[in-house]
Amino acid sequence: MKRTLAALLSLCCVLTFALTACGGETTTAKPFDLDTLPQALLDSGAFTDPEDMQPAMAATVRFDTLDAATVTDSAAYCSTYLAELLAVLVMEDEAAAEAAVSALQTYVDENIEAERSYRPDEVSKLENAILERRGNTVLLIVASDADAARSALNTWSE
Repeated sequence: MKRTLAALLSLCCVLTFALTACGGETTTAKPFDLDTLPQALLDSGAFTDPEDMQPAMAATVRFDTLDAATVTDSAAYCSTYLAELLAVLVMEDEAAAEAAVSALQTYVDENIEAERSYRPDEVSKLENAILERRGNTVLLIVASDADAARSALNTWSE
């Protein structure tokens, strides 16, 4: 019985190692794209008033703690009267992208606190923000319908 159990455990270890080794070779999800992703998200029905989502002159202006020197390209759309926004950032490298994620999370957290007393109806949008990094690209979505935004993102990723 002990030998059978030991043999089964050994087999489990070998299979786990084999599966883990194979998993390391898979490619990462495609980076966020400035040309097609923003429009796909704007068309998704995720935003309260898509016509109000205006292109921001510079995506980095809204994010105080983001090092703008590390942003190589960006696309950003902001509502003029709601907390809703969409930002796609292309960073100079993966380390800068990771720092951008931290800066954008700080932005979301600070705005949750600010909106609690100013516009409490906007807090849930910020609490359900989508913040992702893929390679050296970063995406932040603050929308009225986070599920619709996630669905559009998943469709775009396919």
